[in-house]
Amino acid sequence: MAARRIAFIGFKTLLDRNSGASLELLTVLEGLAARGHQVSSMSFNCYDTGDAYKADLEISEKLDPAKSEDNLFHYDKNGIRHFLQVAASKDTKKISQTNFDRFRISVTNYIDTFLPDIVVFFGSNEMLPFLDYAKKKGSKIVFYVGTASYEAARRPLFELADAIVTPSDFINTLYQDRFGTSSTVIPTILPFELPKIDVMQKTKRMNDGFITLVNPAVDKGGHIFFAMARDMADLNNRFLAVESRATARFWEDNGYKISKIENLFWAPFQSNISTILKASSILIMPSLCDEAAGKVISEAHAYGVPTISYDVGGIAQQSGSAGYVIPLSSHLRSDPVKHKYHIVVEQADTNIWASTIKGLLENPERYSQAVAASLENAKRFSAASILPQWENGPFK
Repeated sequence: MAARRIAFIGFKTLLDRNSGASLELLTVLEGLAARGHQVSSMSFNCYDTGDAYKADLEISEKLDPAKSEDNLFHYDKNGIRHFLQVAASKDTKKISQTNFDRFRISVTNYIDTFLPDIVVFFGSNEMLPFLDYAKKKGSKIVFYVGTASYEAARRPLFELADAIVTPSDFINTLYQDRFGTSSTVIPTILPFELPKIDVMQKTKRMNDGFITLVNPAVDKGGHIFFAMARDMADLNNRFLAVESRATARFWEDNGYKISKIENLFWAPFQSNISTILKASSILIMPSLCDEAAGKVISEAHAYGVPTISYDVGGIAQQSGSAGYVIPLSSHLRSDPVKHKYHIVVEQADTNIWASTIKGLLENPERYSQAVAASLENAKRFSAASILPQWENGPFK
């Protein structure tokens, strides 16, 4: 494929390390930059966690709204120049009209100067005027839809896009039914090269590795995971919760006595998940919401870590024949009116997890087969597999 000028435009930045959509597109675009495409991005310095986000200050103090409001900052990393408009707040809901007007000028100048062949985006309807302007300038508009949460109000984004990309058949079908649109299904991409894993060595460590959950938020089933640790105290393996949006402090502040669960351990946010995965025997994903895919499943498989997940959204497709999926009881889903989760978990809810986990850890042959299947499944998420699908599909 001939080199293209590819731009990301959004209210939230690709540098948000807590956003699955940002991490996915950032990895794809860095990979395409390495293959010779000219790539840049334009956004506010806004994040999923809003003003609570502090990692950007590791890049520059100029990204502090109190010091540099309305300034345009640029940051070069891995072949991409990121232009960041500093707003009054890192929360998109608190952007002022002055911030928006300044951003509109910056985006217009950016499009006029860069003249992108392709503009890729995700986000809200506030993006429409910028996307329409780029389209009139000749850009192909590509919408990355990595969530099941878009309702009728987002229809104009689907209608404006020249191409739509989704990470699973589940998300494709969801929006076909909701809006009558079709998409190109491209699996998530691994953010690292496939490591070399010895199946026998991994199998020998199955009983001293962690049973791991990344991001123990409520909608990710953090309370289900804690109940597993509570009810499976007889295991040699320890349960490890890796902080992301959700932290141990969040649960303690909300009255959940996680400190009393003796075999539950915590790790801080990991910019590189490989260290955690190398030390894990099983990755758990008890999500209670319809996941678009479950990116961490493919990452675990790349390190030969078998996965067990609830069968929601695109998780079964992401798991392939390697991961174990179990049915989600309807009473654990959020209340359809109040959108609240019932966080008191009974042992009956953890029994199926216990039998699946112990069925793996107490059977070396089965565990070894799961490791080998995981490594094989991971190959379809490698950059060598995924990047040509973007080049020859929506970015062609």
